[in-house]
Amino acid sequence: MYAFKRKTDETEINLTSTDSGALTNIQASTEGYNINSTLKSSKHESTDQEDLLRTTEIVIDHIVQVLCSFGVLTNILNIVILIKKIREGIDNLEKGATVGLIALAISDLGFCVFSLTESLVPQQKMLFHQKNLAYFMTLYGTFAINIFIKTSTSFTVVLAVGRYYAVCFPMKARQYMRCGHTVTAIVLSAVFWILLHLPILWTWNLHTVDCSKYGNNFGYIYMLEGSGEFSTNIKLQVTMTYIWAVVGFFIPVAVLGYCNYKLVRSLQLSNRLRRNSAAGGLVLRSTSRRQRRISLTLIGIVIMFFILVCPSEIVHLYGDIGKQVNRITALQLESWNFGPFSMSITRC
Repeated sequence: MYAFKRKTDETEINLTSTDSGALTNIQASTEGYNINSTLKSSKHESTDQEDLLRTTEIVIDHIVQVLCSFGVLTNILNIVILIKKIREGIDNLEKGATVGLIALAISDLGFCVFSLTESLVPQQKMLFHQKNLAYFMTLYGTFAINIFIKTSTSFTVVLAVGRYYAVCFPMKARQYMRCGHTVTAIVLSAVFWILLHLPILWTWNLHTVDCSKYGNNFGYIYMLEGSGEFSTNIKLQVTMTYIWAVVGFFIPVAVLGYCNYKLVRSLQLSNRLRRNSAAGGLVLRSTSRRQRRISLTLIGIVIMFFILVCPSEIVHLYGDIGKQVNRITALQLESWNFGPFSMSITRC
C-alpha cells in the first residue's frame, strides 16, 4: 500500500508539473501575443498621430502665409498713407502720434515678413552646403521675430502714453511734447529690446567642415549644433523667460489698460462737450476732429491687442514655463538617480 501510494503521489506531482508547465507556456504565448498586439497598436497610433501632426502643421503654415501676406500689404499701404499725411502738414501733437503709428506699422511689417519667410523656408535643417536663406533664418529668424513682437507692444505703449498725456493734459502736452520726444522713445525702446533678446543668439554653435579633400565636388559644410549657452543653461532660460514676460507683457498690459480707460473716459466727456457746443451754435475745429480720430484709432489698436495678442502670449508663456519646469524636473531626477543617495540604496 505504501509503495503504490508513493507512486501515485509521484504521478500526481508529474501531472501537476506538466499541467503547470503547459499553463505557463500558454500564459507566456498569450502575453507575447498581447505584447505584439500592443506594439502594433501603439505603432499604428503613433503613425496616425504623426500624420495628424504633419497635416496640422501644413494647415497652420498655409494659414500663416495667408495672414502674413495680407499683413504685409496692409502695413505697406498704411505706411504710405501716414507718410502722405505728414507731408500735408499737421500740428506737432498729431505729427508725433502719426510717427508712432508709422513705427508700429514698420514693426508689424517686419514681423509679417519674417514669419512669412519662416513658413516658406524648410525648417529642422542643421547641415547647410552654403549660407543661404534657410541658414540665416535658422540662425536669426527667432531672434528677429521676437524683437518685432516686443517692439510692436512697446510702440503701442509709447503711443498710448503719448495720447493719454495729450488728451488728459493738453496744455502741458502742447508745451513740452515734441515729435522728437516720440522718435527718441521709439528708438530707445527698439534698442532696449534688441539688447534684451541677445541671449537668443547664443542658441547655436556653428561648425565649419572642409570637405574639399574628399573631392572637387565637395566644399564647405556648415553645421549648426544646438549646444549654445542659451540652449543648455536652463537657469538662463527661466530667468529670461520671466524677464520677457514681466517687462514685455504684464507691465505693458497694465499701462495700456490704464491709458485706454482714461482715453475712453476723455472721449465720452468730449462727446458731451461737442453736443453742448453744437446746441449752442459752436463748430468743432478740424484739428480736434483729427486728434479725436487718432485717439479712436489707438483705442481700437489697444482693444485688438487685448483680444488677439494677450491670449496667445499667455498660452505661449504657459507652454514655455511648462517645458522648462519639465526639463528642470528631469535634471533633478537624473541627479537623484545618479547621486550618492541612490548609490547607497544600490549598495544596500
